[in-house]
Amino acid sequence: MSVQHDAGQQTGARHLLSDSQFEAVTATVLADNPGMSGDVATKVAAEALAFVAACARPGSPTLRPSKHVDEGWHALIVHTRVYAGLCERLGRFVHHVPELPGTVARVEDGTLERTRPRSRRPATRRTRCCG
Repeated sequence: MSVQHDAGQQTGARHLLSDSQFEAVTATVLADNPGMSGDVATKVAAEALAFVAACARPGSPTLRPSKHVDEGWHALIVHTRVYAGLCERLGRFVHHVPELPGTVARVEDGTLERTRPRSRRPATRRTRCCG
């Protein structure tokens, strides 16, 4: 599968994983966040996919996820084969660089505000995913 980075037919990034892959990532979000509802975990997983797709876009500036999106990204990363395949389809491996507790750059340098609209752009595909 290859991914078009321009606007395309589908909105969001949910389609970038097969149903079973997405369900596994969502289950990890739920396991790592006791008390979270299934609906919220699904949204967290979908937003993490959109974030990774935004980071992989050619020329993408430095982006930082919200705390909830970061939880979804962690859940995605621990599914190493799924994550590696996703990054391969996106055309770029997106590395996770953790910040130290108390880091203020997340708010002060504007990357969090810059991230939100970029994560909303559609991620599209040319062929069927994850067969």
